[in-house]
Formats: sequence, C-alpha cells, structure tokens
Amino acid sequence: MSYNVLGAEILGADDMELLLSGDDGMGAVARRQAGRQAPRRNPITVQDAGPTKGRHLVLGFDSVANVAALGTVAVNSSPQQLFAPERIVIPATIAPNFIINSLTIGTAMQFLNASPVHAETFGSTATGVSLKMDTAQINSVISFNVTNISGGALRFMASLIGPAAL
Repeated sequence: MSYNVLGAEILGADDMELLLSGDDGMGAVARRQAGRQAPRRNPITVQDAGPTKGRHLVLGFDSVANVAALGTVAVNSSPQQLFAPERIVIPATIAPNFIINSLTIGTAMQFLNASPVHAETFGSTATGVSLKMDTAQINSVISFNVTNISGGALRFMASLIGPAAL
C-alpha cells in the first residue's frame, strides 16, 4: 500500500514580514505568491514494509504417533510466513498405505470434491504433480485428513513445497 505525502510550503522572509505586520495572514501570503511561478511539488512516496524476499521453502507434517490400521486423523501444521504450496510430497515408503480425504488451508478445501485421493498420487517419486494452492497466512492451519488403509499402525508424514514470503 502506498501513501502520497506533500510537505508544507516553507514561507520566505518577505512572507513572514507580511504575517508579522498584522496583515490578514495567509490571504496576504497567497496574494504575494500569486505573481510567483508555482514551485514544482514532488510527492514523497511512503510504502509499507511488506515481504522483501521470496523463496521456495518446505513445510513439514508429522502425525507423531502411529495412525491405527483403518484409522483416520488430521495432521496439522502452521507456516510462520506467507506460504503458497505448489507440491505435496509423501515418502514413497508410506504412500501406498494412506489415502488423503482432504487438504485444507484455513477453511478452504484444496481438492475439487470430497472424494479421497490416494497418497501415491503425491509420492516422492511422482512426476507432473505441481499444484497452485491457496496462500496460507502466517499461523493459519494447514490440515491433511488421512486414513491408514494398511493392516498395521503407521506414522504419516508429508511435506508441502512452495514459495514463501520473507
């Protein structure tokens, strides 16, 4: 956001004499200056100090505890900078064992419908899976809702990669 700020005009010595002589103040100054060529005004632009750098960074997700066989959990993470995820990466060793029921940034769903997506879609060896997700605000919650479809308890881990504003 920008603001234009114009400085006040500085009165010359002649103008100060008029003011001090008891004349009608600024009206006399305005009449005196009417014959002069108007000075050029160069506005000063003041800008908010927003993000100055952008880099591609990673945001990690970890269920910490094992997800029970056929169990469903929400695995959350919160970025500490503005973050616009472009890729989901799930380790190839666990991807065959999970489905992703939903992925939300704040309250916004990042899938086109409510159908689950197999985690192998985003396995670490998958290609051509770049996305353009919503921008996550600082400290907003990004949440994977996942189901373990294997016969045993497993830990879920994932990463989101994308540009972050620093």
